[in-house]
Amino acid sequence: MDDAGLADRVRFGPFELDVRSGELYKGPTRLKVPDQSIEILKALVERPGQLVTREELCHCLWPDNTFVDFEHGLNAAVRRLRDALGDAADTPRFIETLPRRGYRFVARVDPGTDNRIPPGSQSSSIHDVSRRLSLRRSAMAACALIVGAAIVWWTVRHSTNEPRTVGEIRSVAILPLKNVTKDATQDYFVEGMHEALITELARAGGLTVLAPGATVRYAGTDKAPEAIAHELNVQALVQGSVLRVGDKVRISILLVDGTNGHTIWADSFDRDLRDVLALHAEAAQAMAAQLVSASHRRGPSTLAVKHIDPEAYDAYLRGRYHLNRRSEKDLLQAVEHFDRAIARDPTYALAYAGLANARNLLPLYGSIAPRDTVPQGKSAALRAIDLDDTLADGHASLAWASLTYDWDWTSADREFTRAIALDPTNPVTRIWYGLALTWRGHFAEGAAELHRARDLDPVSPLVLQNVAAVFYFCRDYDHAMREIETVMELDESFAEGYVWRGLIELQKGMRDEAVRSLERGVTLRDQSTAIARLGYGYGLAGQKHAALSQLARLEDKSRRSYVSAVNFATVYAGLGDKKNALDWLEKGLEERATEMLFLKTDPRFDFLRSDARFQRLIDRMNFPN
Repeated sequence: MDDAGLADRVRFGPFELDVRSGELYKGPTRLKVPDQSIEILKALVERPGQLVTREELCHCLWPDNTFVDFEHGLNAAVRRLRDALGDAADTPRFIETLPRRGYRFVARVDPGTDNRIPPGSQSSSIHDVSRRLSLRRSAMAACALIVGAAIVWWTVRHSTNEPRTVGEIRSVAILPLKNVTKDATQDYFVEGMHEALITELARAGGLTVLAPGATVRYAGTDKAPEAIAHELNVQALVQGSVLRVGDKVRISILLVDGTNGHTIWADSFDRDLRDVLALHAEAAQAMAAQLVSASHRRGPSTLAVKHIDPEAYDAYLRGRYHLNRRSEKDLLQAVEHFDRAIARDPTYALAYAGLANARNLLPLYGSIAPRDTVPQGKSAALRAIDLDDTLADGHASLAWASLTYDWDWTSADREFTRAIALDPTNPVTRIWYGLALTWRGHFAEGAAELHRARDLDPVSPLVLQNVAAVFYFCRDYDHAMREIETVMELDESFAEGYVWRGLIELQKGMRDEAVRSLERGVTLRDQSTAIARLGYGYGLAGQKHAALSQLARLEDKSRRSYVSAVNFATVYAGLGDKKNALDWLEKGLEERATEMLFLKTDPRFDFLRSDARFQRLIDRMNFPN
């Protein structure tokens, strides 16, 4: 073919394309293919065997629109074209993907007649697009500078074809949303929208929705949707993107069948930032309508009717972003952002729940004493529940504070149960409740909750580490070792994984291996709990001098910030020093140290169980019989 254009009809394989009418035939049967997919096919068959860039295709499809999610729309259009041709990205017969560059038509193309497309016809040549591309880039850049003042909010529907008929789906994963603006400073906003969609879709009912951590490794992947669905053991995937311009937000969504990668449904949703909660609910309800029958769906979210202050919402999302990172620095930043959100809107229940979560976690991931933060976390949780009793995060945070600070096991059970009933797909709540059951000796029930958490977040090192911890506490060390090795296969840099592996190896009598694991954990994360457990390992391995050196490190840290008394007791336990171990455990009781919850089931303290002082400590911890 020459640059003058395509023949009126072109043939490839069993297909024939009528270029003038935009109709695609397979034998005598006319196939139903969206217009955008046909335009892509024209561009590709015009240059068979050559790369046609993504940028060329986008400008061919949307020559004048500066407010379209190009990547999302192009991906959807190519996928629909492949569906029509019966083609597959991993084994292409017609359309080959060149990752991050574009596409190439790999089948032989034969012209049907010698007629050409006349000048001014509806299909622009891809060669013309290439020649105009640099000028168009400059024009678009100028448009971007004034978009905030002169934007026209386009409502673009990505799918003009009817939804596929599929069987009812019960499990879905929402992949990390793309940041269409390409501005890394907006990553916190996009991540927050991802979490919100997951939460709202779970609230819609009738679905198992995987947690955000289960899908994070698929951000930006070129892996086929059916392969991802198989790895995650779900029936459907949601792909999407977020575009924010000022106080305007667009979410674009593509729902994909996990068995074959075919598109089930696609749409986009536009709202002002003040109505973003309604946007979450609208998108989730639309997805639920495609996935499950009406009999299994709940009503719309109660959060959907509330308007929200844009600055409060922005601060809340920043808080969630730092909360998810879990370091002491991030948790303190999360507290600041949640406080700012509450200052803007004192009725913002989600911000109170986030504040409660951040404050409750500070003793675990930082160097702040429980008494200096958990009571404030509990107050924030109570305020969140007072504002919205249906907020699962508020009940979960109240449960954790009641458990770890008040040692009120009855109240903790009640709040955990309520949180799980409101949001059964939150793996963190399942972890916390599973640990609470385990620490009192209910190992089977605890393991069941942790396994449910693993089903929701199957590749999370945190979840898998806690599954291993349950088997450690119930003294099934072989099973615990298998679980922790799975963690290490997923993330060789996960410090807590090495520490727990060391503890398990100590109980299996593998003391040299245990010391190496514990040393590696401390190297990766110089944290008081890891140092204490290394000191414990040195003590059991007969390396008294090395154990005492870890004790000195803890004492040095304690002069600068809070160090749990249980950490000192741990080193003395390794040295077999009953008196000092019990002295420090009694101090741990007074300071409400979180690791006091381990007392009833932790093998580290088995050598103290016959001592009357230890039994009195157990009694004062209010462990249920």
